[in-house]
Amino acid sequence: MKTRAKFGDIMEVLTPRGMAYFQYMSQNKDYGDLIKILPGIFAERPKRFEELAKKEGIFVFYPATLATKRKKASIVATMPISAEDKRRKIFRTNSMSNNGHVVTEIVTADGESYLTESVDLEEKQLPDTELWNHKMLIHQIISGGRPEKKF
Repeated sequence: MKTRAKFGDIMEVLTPRGMAYFQYMSQNKDYGDLIKILPGIFAERPKRFEELAKKEGIFVFYPATLATKRKKASIVATMPISAEDKRRKIFRTNSMSNNGHVVTEIVTADGESYLTESVDLEEKQLPDTELWNHKMLIHQIISGGRPEKKF
């Protein structure tokens, strides 16, 4: 079984309700491994992941490479990351600049981020950057949790 994660890998985690899956999307220099949690909890491993990987998911930062090394997650497939997902804006973080203006960092699913002083309506709706450990990942999967929008 593969233990070295690469972008596009589909990983399986065990929850008290069954198996859940996420796709390893990218790595951000400040926040680490970005994953897309795929919808559903399964009693049996799906035979194919093509359709599941295309569905909307929840994006969070989670130490996926470490989880595979520690056997908390298993690599079960590899799927291409969709062009739409690669371009997706996923998080924002507000901070104050030296000149007193609010600066927003926008994080994209391809692992990049940029700073801006003006955000559009779509960017205002993005949740704050989230970093989940393994315990939080499992809890949020079984409870249907999502990254919070804090305004």
